[in-house]
Amino acid sequence: MPSNHVNDTDADDPVQWHAPVFVVSAGRSGSTHLTNTLNSHPELAITHESNIAHYISLTHALSYQPLFTVREVAGFRMTGLIPEQYAKNFAGPLLDGMMAAWRQLYRTEFAHKKFTLWGDKFQFPEVVPDLIRQFPEARFLYIVRDGRDVARSTVLHRERRGTAAKGDGAAMTFPDICRYWKNINQHLLEMLQGTTRVLRIRYEDLVQKQEQTITDVLHFLDLQVDPNIFRELESKAKERFQSHGTSKDPAASIGRWRTELSDEEKQIAHTIQGELLSHFGY
Repeated sequence: MPSNHVNDTDADDPVQWHAPVFVVSAGRSGSTHLTNTLNSHPELAITHESNIAHYISLTHALSYQPLFTVREVAGFRMTGLIPEQYAKNFAGPLLDGMMAAWRQLYRTEFAHKKFTLWGDKFQFPEVVPDLIRQFPEARFLYIVRDGRDVARSTVLHRERRGTAAKGDGAAMTFPDICRYWKNINQHLLEMLQGTTRVLRIRYEDLVQKQEQTITDVLHFLDLQVDPNIFRELESKAKERFQSHGTSKDPAASIGRWRTELSDEEKQIAHTIQGELLSHFGY
């Protein structure tokens, strides 16, 4: 996604379309809790893993890929369809149209609020470099969680959903899950080196130092603290956590690996995740 698309926004439009907010993390790391909390702010509109950025990136890549050439992009095998003589004049307008459609989605989905900041949350890092190129002023909220708790939560979440769920990666072993956490976070650390506009948030701080952490996030986004956020946390956070979490409440989800992992699993997690756990202060 090159950054030369035409901006169809009105000069009086208050939305900062050039400076989105993207929440990135490994799975089971608290990104849903963070996004739900932020969406209770009247000026924020963040979708939950819409995958539209991935779709735009793939479609735009295909639009200028030479005819009959084959390549793999983000796990998709693609064959070029458009002759080069036409592709060069088609790819740009196509990107403009897709970006306009993306903006329209937010105008529709969040028609009930007068937001000024928009964004999405991701669990897959492949699209981050494209996002940085497309939106040099984008801000990234990178939430991390103790990988041992992530591994335990992932196992319980899949057991609750049923291992037969198609595409849920149910065949992953405990070591596989530990490696997933390590690989996703390593990739995010590498890819986010392309921007200085990153705020790293620890899930444990989001739970244990809730008000201060959210205040820090809003300051990072140049937003005023709105009491709606803390009212939302009081009234709905527990209900939302019970539908998505795997413990009785957020506090109980912290450090559960100490009592719920076997000695063998602890050793496996330490061997695979140890260096990165230390990097994040665990």
